Amino acid sequence: MKIVVGPEAEPNNQRTWYLPKAKLSRYSDIFKSIIAADDTVSEVELPTISSNSFAEFVSFMHSNIYSTNTQVAGYRGIRAHADSCLLAAKLEADEYWEAAMRKLYDLFLPLAKSRRSDAKQSLIRAGDIAYICANTTEENLRRVVTINSEPLTSDNSLNPQIKLTTDDGFSGAPPAPPKRGYHSHDVGAMKGLRTLFFDALTSHWTRSDVIYLLRGSGSNENDVPGDSTTWRQVCDMYPDFHFHIAKTSDVQHWWRTSLLKNINTYLNPVGIQFVGGPGGESSGGAVVRKEAVDKIKIKVEEVEADEELEMEPATRRPRLTLRLERWNESTSEDEFDYLEQASSNAGGEDGKIEEGVDSDRSTVVDGEYEGEEVAPQDANEDRD
Repeated sequence: MKIVVGPEAEPNNQRTWYLPKAKLSRYSDIFKSIIAADDTVSEVELPTISSNSFAEFVSFMHSNIYSTNTQVAGYRGIRAHADSCLLAAKLEADEYWEAAMRKLYDLFLPLAKSRRSDAKQSLIRAGDIAYICANTTEENLRRVVTINSEPLTSDNSLNPQIKLTTDDGFSGAPPAPPKRGYHSHDVGAMKGLRTLFFDALTSHWTRSDVIYLLRGSGSNENDVPGDSTTWRQVCDMYPDFHFHIAKTSDVQHWWRTSLLKNINTYLNPVGIQFVGGPGGESSGGAVVRKEAVDKIKIKVEEVEADEELEMEPATRRPRLTLRLERWNESTSEDEFDYLEQASSNAGGEDGKIEEGVDSDRSTVVDGEYEGEEVAPQDANEDRD
């Protein structure tokens, strides 16, 4: 089959491939649908797809190994893998889309795990977020395919001149939907890609970085010189990004690593919800719905997001030793309550009193009591 890729108005940017129909059907559900509808189709044009991105997809079909061309001018891995995800969504190429998503995740993960990360160290620029937001809308994801000189778009999903058949051989109906549940539609895949970028950014940034962006106006110290836009402009132009990042403003720095969730959450984007940990929303864990598609039967199961989150254990609180020199009967009840509370906080995480502090709240020094404290009931008796 002849595949012409690139805009017709720019012939210098067009490229042509001749590929086996069996291979195209194996790796792309959109090609599978076209060929299943009419196996006499001999030419397909893809004017909205980059020829460079399609060349990488062709390489993947031949070798089943995902890679990007690092020799192109101005190469950035984050943008190259994002372009692969966009291409895969338009072609409904599940395996290619998953491979590209995993590469993006591998780029984001190291800094997300670091306790010393901040906005300046992040690979994600304001221009990257703007690019993802602009290219993952329903309008920008509309497929434009020309089959034998007849247009096929998302609005006109099947060429009227093509007789439709299903896997069961019945005419007059479109082919069966993909059996895998990653993205029955473009928007589902793009939801995962969009959320991956948002979560990765918030896991890289400190709480101070987020608050500075939300409160600031004009230029931002984290803007990259020469970038296509600024963080302030991105917040103003894309309210969903502003809303997503604002929800993490209460998440303390040591919990921000959990904002980048398990990769399967983004590969299966149905029902993505925010999980903020302590100080954030939904700290008890979100419910992620898993969808398995088998022809027209849809099975939905719910799993706790905690099963997939890899969250570092909380740091143990430092030991506090309370040293009381003496107890003055004139001490007020408020002061006594404060001391009692502070003494109880000296215990470990299980509420037990740490070694070195006796149960009667007297400090133990070399096996002897120093500065014995009057028990609360004794103090009350004296007050009576």
